[in-house]
Amino acid sequence: MLAPDAARPPPAVSGQGPQIVDRLGGAIDQTATTLVPELSTDDVPRSREWWARAAEATGTSWRALGELAMQAVANMQPCQTCVSTPCRNPSFCTSCREADRKRERRQQPDLPPGWDGMSIDVLWNALNDPRRRPPPQVTVDAIMVAVRARGVGALKEPETLARLKTCNAAAIAEIDRRLAKLGAKR
Repeated sequence: MLAPDAARPPPAVSGQGPQIVDRLGGAIDQTATTLVPELSTDDVPRSREWWARAAEATGTSWRALGELAMQAVANMQPCQTCVSTPCRNPSFCTSCREADRKRERRQQPDLPPGWDGMSIDVLWNALNDPRRRPPPQVTVDAIMVAVRARGVGALKEPETLARLKTCNAAAIAEIDRRLAKLGAKR
């Protein structure tokens, strides 16, 4: 084995050292000239002081790397989903946050006032009241057919009144709009 300061034999006849090949078959460039401009590809052994200056010049000294690591650790915050520092599965936590946002955007059912003090039967009837959802378009059409056939008086007939009771505010507004278009008043 050569001493650290001993002169090394020259490289092979080609003038290049052995190549290292990555797993895809490409050659890996191992020249240090891309890191520190004053480095060359010659095989002159370097002293510790030279390497320390080169490391300081590139910001890769142990002190600089330690400070960088301390800054990174100091700036870490726990993941909001899994509460790990750092997050152990970022893609899973991102998917969970997206699902939570979608769930929040979904419309929540309108609960009647005082729902938590109601009996089950009263709450069931309040939630299933037909006026809570729009009636079928056929119901609005049937009311309008009755008005066209028998006039505005058809709105007072029992069948039409039963249909009107199933209408919500939007359906009644639609019926009023159609009546105004016909020139009739309710």
